[in-house]
Amino acid sequence: MMGKKLILLATLLVAVCSAMNVRLIQSARDTGDRFATMPSPKWVPDTTAARTLTINVDKKYQALLGFGGAFTEAAAHNFAQMSPAKQAELLEAYFGPSGNQYTVGRIHMNSCDFSINGSYSYDDTRDDFALTHFDISHDLNEIIPFIQRALNTTYNPMSLYFSPWSPPAWMKKNENMISSPTPGLKADSRYHAAWALFFSKFIDAYAAQGINFWGLTVQNEPGFADTCPWESCGYHGEDERDFVRDFLGPQLKQDHPDVKIMIFDHNKDNVATFSQKILADPKAAQYVAGTAFHWYSGDQFENLDLVHDMDSSKFLLATEACECPPAIGDWHRGEMYGHDILGDLNHWATGWVDWNLILDMKGGPNHVKNFCGAPIHVDPLTDTIHYEAPYFYMGHFSRYLFPGTVRVGLDMGASGSPLEAAAFMGASGVQVIVVVMNPSEAAVQYKINDPVNAPGMALVNTIPAHGIQTVTYTLRC
Repeated sequence: MMGKKLILLATLLVAVCSAMNVRLIQSARDTGDRFATMPSPKWVPDTTAARTLTINVDKKYQALLGFGGAFTEAAAHNFAQMSPAKQAELLEAYFGPSGNQYTVGRIHMNSCDFSINGSYSYDDTRDDFALTHFDISHDLNEIIPFIQRALNTTYNPMSLYFSPWSPPAWMKKNENMISSPTPGLKADSRYHAAWALFFSKFIDAYAAQGINFWGLTVQNEPGFADTCPWESCGYHGEDERDFVRDFLGPQLKQDHPDVKIMIFDHNKDNVATFSQKILADPKAAQYVAGTAFHWYSGDQFENLDLVHDMDSSKFLLATEACECPPAIGDWHRGEMYGHDILGDLNHWATGWVDWNLILDMKGGPNHVKNFCGAPIHVDPLTDTIHYEAPYFYMGHFSRYLFPGTVRVGLDMGASGSPLEAAAFMGASGVQVIVVVMNPSEAAVQYKINDPVNAPGMALVNTIPAHGIQTVTYTLRC
């Protein structure tokens, strides 16, 4: 009898303690909820028949780097056009303690399609192999000030990485930054060496402005070259392997050994095939910290598992996503973000980085008119900010899954439910975070079980149609 009383007392203590520390944050298309704090569900005896999400905190997977977006020239220009009050609002919305608290940022080295007035590089002096004319003064106008403002606002330290779209035209076979043969660099090794040095000088130049890089990708979308209507440089997997092994890796090991090199940086359909060419070469792989990828070819989450299994010491990072053209007010765009983020995280991604932070109402500016959507659109003429569905879906992750958070086991039972979810343990080891999404047309009741920390109990909740929820609870009072 005494044993049964102790078990009952322990169960009640778990229920009371956990109920005091459960939080439910909700955004939903039809309710008007946007990061709304809802009444906390209570731990109750597990007798409800509902879709079950079973948490296993003892089964741990990858640690997270975080979430963020890209400081493109277009984003910086749009930011600069807004009033001081609206600039402050934008900075808080993305980086401040009441905002999305982004911890990762991407920067383009040389121009990209979301540059404003055409292509540019930091050294257009032909055959300047020593890069004596290297100069980032172009970025001092709007890009660097925008990044500096973000760094002065950020609630958390930021991991910044950069990506090139194209080397200077004089380094490429087609003598043009737009489009590219594959491979794109001229065969003479002097061009490869100069391009590797270019990376190092870019790191130095930004460091002089108080902006330090955590990492880089070797090439944005190396498989989109010959027909690409904007800046590009083609690489086969073997080409990137040789460039990393013989030029970029040694250059950065000498000059910037702490800056992490990420390979690939293109769509998931080819991530395993391309990465295998590099990771199978020990001399190249020694310089590689992780694999970057984009979402434009579809889910293909199983390909991330293949890359992870090649070398589990190398991380995976989702480094770009957007939809084009923009669709202002389209809630489904947010659901597309949520679906891809959950899928990537459940298949070893350490984070998820959006494309442009801020675009105008046309989805630009973009010097080749490749207009796209973004989580935030602005209208400088009326000094207004438009928060789109992707902003809220991003925030349901970025506001709660900080660097060092670890994905944990989650069993959703038999298939057939419209719900999508992932579960995590906070870096402190005392908080569980569950993100649940319902893209269907009807509300769904579900319950969370945590047999390790709340045996026999459940958190019972309902998620509305086209809604996303973040549920957090502590493991002890």
